[in-house]
This record gives sequence, C-alpha cells and structure tokens, in this order.
Amino acid sequence: MEGFLAKKDTLVDTPKYIRFYRQSPVDKPDVSNIIINNIGEAKYLLDYLKELDIEASLKELTAYNESALLSWPNAPLKIGRVSYNIAFANKFYTHSEPFCLGAQLSVLKAKKPNRNHYRFLIVNGFGGNLGDSLVGINAFDHVAKVLKDEIGSFSVDILLGIDANPYNAYILSSKPYIENIYFAGLSLVDLGAYDAYFDTTGLINLPNYNTSNRFDWYLWWFGLDPDSIDKSKKRNSTTIHYLANLSVQELLKDIKGKKILFVHKASVPLRTFPKHIAAPFARNFLAIAKDCTLIVDSTLDIKHPRLLDLEGKIDNPEKFKALCAQVDGIISIDSFSLHLADACDKPCVALLSSTDASCYTNYPTVDFVELDNAKNLPAYGKVKVSDEEYKEIEATYEKSWRTLSAKTVYEKLYKKFSEVSPSKPRIEITGDLKLPSFCNVADTIGFIREKPNNLYSKVTQNFLNSISLLLKQGSIFVGAMLDTKVYITASKICAFFGKVIAFEPRRLKFQALCGSFAMNGCKNIYAYESACAHQINKINVIDFDPQSESDPLAIGNVPRLVSINLQTIDSLNLDYCNMIALCAPSDFANSIKGAMLTINTHKPFIAFGPIAKQNIAVACSLVKDLYDFWALEIEQNSQQFFVLATPKSKNITVNGFLKINLDGEENVPNTQN
Repeated sequence: MEGFLAKKDTLVDTPKYIRFYRQSPVDKPDVSNIIINNIGEAKYLLDYLKELDIEASLKELTAYNESALLSWPNAPLKIGRVSYNIAFANKFYTHSEPFCLGAQLSVLKAKKPNRNHYRFLIVNGFGGNLGDSLVGINAFDHVAKVLKDEIGSFSVDILLGIDANPYNAYILSSKPYIENIYFAGLSLVDLGAYDAYFDTTGLINLPNYNTSNRFDWYLWWFGLDPDSIDKSKKRNSTTIHYLANLSVQELLKDIKGKKILFVHKASVPLRTFPKHIAAPFARNFLAIAKDCTLIVDSTLDIKHPRLLDLEGKIDNPEKFKALCAQVDGIISIDSFSLHLADACDKPCVALLSSTDASCYTNYPTVDFVELDNAKNLPAYGKVKVSDEEYKEIEATYEKSWRTLSAKTVYEKLYKKFSEVSPSKPRIEITGDLKLPSFCNVADTIGFIREKPNNLYSKVTQNFLNSISLLLKQGSIFVGAMLDTKVYITASKICAFFGKVIAFEPRRLKFQALCGSFAMNGCKNIYAYESACAHQINKINVIDFDPQSESDPLAIGNVPRLVSINLQTIDSLNLDYCNMIALCAPSDFANSIKGAMLTINTHKPFIAFGPIAKQNIAVACSLVKDLYDFWALEIEQNSQQFFVLATPKSKNITVNGFLKINLDGEENVPNTQN
C-alpha cells in the first residue's frame, strides 16, 4: 500500500472519474489530502498534471510508502501473512507460522478492547479480474469464519482500483459481511476508520502467488493454514441474477444434444487461444464430437451447423455465469470460466498456456491440457506480461497453440462427462444484490396519502435519465426538492469521494429524506433543510401535513403558515460542481440566481422541471449567454416541460429534445419529440 499527496490543488476530470486533489505543506500534511494509491490513481493524476502549463516541480507528487502511512497514530493494524506493528513495534513482519491470524486478532482485541464491532479493509481486494474475485471471496469465507469466532461482530470493505472491472462488485457483494466496495483510493483519514486491513497490492508479484494453488494462496496470505482445511471445502460458489438466467435459457432452448462452451479469449494475450488458430481447432473438435453443439461468446471465423455464436448476446458477466451454468461442459483457457466450471460442477478441460495445473488441484470436475513444452516457454509461471514483451514471444506461443490436439481435448472432456456425478451446483439464483445498509431496514420512506402524480413520476424519470448520463464517480451533484430515488441513484454514481447536496425545506419530507438516505447507506449525501433561493433568508409558506392528501409537486397542503430557510447554492462554496437539478415547487429563476458564482466558475449542467412553456425564458434568462437549452414535453399536451441546460463550451446536442432559442417566441417548444 502506498499513498500520495498533490503539490498543487488539482481537479482531475477523466472519463472514469472526477476528483479534486488538495495540496498540503509536505512538512505538515493534512491527512485527509493524502490519498491511498490503489492501482494507478496516482498515474491518472500525473498524466493530467503533465498536460497543465505549470511549474515542473508542481507536476510531481509527494509519495508515501506504507511505513510512512502507518506512522500516523490513527492508522489501522496491518494483518495477514505480512503484518505491521504486531510482532514488533512499528515494523513489518512476515509470519512463518501456518496459522497466524488468530494471534493477530488477539493483539487487535487487546489494542481496542471496548469494540463491539470491528471493521476491516482489503486493499486491492482479491485482484482486479473477475476470476480473482470469485476465488478470493470464496477463500475469504474461511477467513470470515475465523473473524466471527475470534472477535464476534465484524464487517469488511474492499478497495479496488479505478481500472478494476466494475462487475467485481456483483461477485463480492453476494457475501453478507461485505459492506462497501470502492473503486478509487480512500484518503489516509478514511483509512483511520478501520481497525485493521489486509493488503494484496501487487498481487501477481506477491510471494508464492504464481506457484501456489490459487485457493490455498488466498488462505495462506490472509493468515490461515491451507492444510487445515479439507480439500472438499475449497470450492467456488456464486450467484446468478434471475433475469440473466432466463435470458440464457431462451438462447439455448433449441439446442439438441450436448452443449459445450468453448471460451478462447482471456483478459490478456498470454492466456488467450489466438482466434486464427482456435477456429480450425473448433472445426476439428466438431468433426470428432458429433453429438454436441459448440458455443462461443467471441466470434470465430468458422461456419458450422453445430456452432452457436453468442457474441453480443452474452453482454455482461451475469449472463456469462448463467451460460456456464446451463451448458453441459466447458473448454476454457485460464480465465473466469475455469473458476465458474468449478462453481457450476461442470465437466471442463482447461487449456493452460502459462499456468501450472497444480494451481487448480481443488477443482475435481476440471482436467487440464498444457501447451506443448509449456514449462520451457518464456512466460511459464506468469499470468500476464506487458504488451511489448508478448510481441517478442507471440510467435513461440502461437507455434505451441498450433500443436494442441482437438482429439486430446475431446477425450479428456468426455472422460469427465463419465466421471462427474450429478451434484448440486454451488450457485444461487438471486434478484438484485444490495450492499448492507448501516440501518436495519432498506427502502425509501414515502407518505401514505400522497396522491399519485403522473407528471411527477415522469419528470423524476427525466432526472434519473439525465444523471445516469451526466454524472460519474467523484461528481458533485446539487439537487432541490427532488424525489428520493434521484438522490440515492446520484449517490451511487458519484461514489464515496463524490458528493450529493440535497435541499428540502419541507420539514417532514426532509426528515423522510434523511431516513431514506440512512437506510440506503448514502454516506456521501449532505442534506439541508432549506429551499434554494437567490439570498439567505426565511419566508413563510403553507405547511405540509402527511395525514392530509398531498401533491408531491406542491410546497404544502394545509392553510397553516410555517417559516422555511432559504439558502443559495453559492453559499456551499463547492470545489467544483457537475450538475444542478431543480424540481418544482423550487423557484427555478431565483435558484439559478443564487448559483451564479458556481455556474460561472464550474459550468455545471442544469436541469429543471416541470415548468410551463411560457416560464422557460424567465428561468433561463440569467444564463442564456453561457448555455444552450433543450426541452422535452413531459406528458403529451401537458404544456409542462423538462429543461436541460448544457454549457455552450461543451457543444453538446441532446437527442430527443427540442433546442430552445430564447430570443424569439417561435423557439419555445410546443410539441413532444
């Protein structure tokens, strides 16, 4: 684990994330500005700084090694095969004792004796690939049992890298002890919220990783003795979303005979069966295996009546898992499908180009074929090499792939068909998986006498559609009087280092919002019991009574005046702002007036509605020189519109919307597009 500190305040805006990095004096840094550099976040910042016209010295970062980070008094303990501040004060120690985690947890309890609940972090998770996560989380189940037995109540968060496959979250969140999954670095002060952490940074270069059974390695690295766990318990399990399962059933329903999945493409070239060699292999296999249909999820240059090409139809890992579960057998390179074959109890032949078969001896349904002379090939024992290195050895590997015998693979697979007895696969068909909340219930709080309002429902969907397109990890989103779902969705998109601001002046609605945010674990939402306005003040409005029938687009519903707070968006003094969204009954014109400093500085997208067409020009008047305006009639013939303002500097066209020209009446929209 390493950290870094920017030498200059820098806003980094990439397609993957947006984040504001603050500088601090190096001799006395603010720990909240030191970022944990997990899998390349520092590189994103350095690449961005190189493009800026600033002094060379400011284009660098102050780096912190793990010792420096852990010298902070509030830093958590490092535990596992390599610990810090456990065996010896302020020192790293590699434990040789087979089971070292138990003693480490005793030290943790002694250091923090009054804890009822312990929080753990896994830095780098189990690696960035889906197969790593599947094997790692199943191995960690055994670690979790030790944690429960030794310390009682606990939870685990996982810090992945910015470039990690986002579907890792689907695999990891299936476990009840996983609470948060992050895809960008926490700050050092965030790290202080944890009692202890495990670290797999630099996974493929860690001791014994490339030569050990993968499942055993995770057990060993996290401090357990692999030999103490029965081999039958070192198996994978997984979940499959029911919609993905149904989708794949439909794709395979007409196939007669055995269904054999042929996975020839890995995440890296070293473990990939080259397409131009895999195609004749598939043709030869079909000539031998006359009772099967061969299924591929990546197109091969071959036409055959018993070849089913599903490229483009298996378009996410959930469907891929369902595909592995519904075929009869699998031929796979060293990739995700190999580990799924174990979870699904499917006969499988794994084609290994660089990995030793001993890495997967706990998979009883899998047999292995190594490339000819594999142990003498230049990258043997590695899971990946650089693109440049692979170009130098590509011809050598292609020569070995050409010698792979379809007959040998056929014989091994069909032997497994006869050996593998039917058993219950370790898969569970599920609905949407949800990370645990920090409350006991999980849903949004509504009001039983709020009238259904189609206009409100549709404008809410407009807001949801907009934020899904315009926000990203790290975004700052400001909303006023929006539906709860919009804030919660924005919270998930913006991630923990982004921010969602929620303005809601109606007291009971504000309380309901806060309850919903808590129940859904939305720690990055900041709620204000105020209305957006052009100045900080108070005004009287009619009150909201939840026991009386109410309209979600109205400020109140009973003839009783109450005082509400007015606040400007500019008063937030935001570091940056990506989007402002205002829903009726917000005062659109005055809300924008109170945000002009923010708008002029950061050029956020602005969305608002419902609004009558005759009021659009007034609402937009203050920013008409800076923005283009696009409108969509919310319901046909309603004369109520959803408006999206896009900065002229971005030169954006909004498909499906009508562009508004505020200088003439003919430009006001009057039809649904």
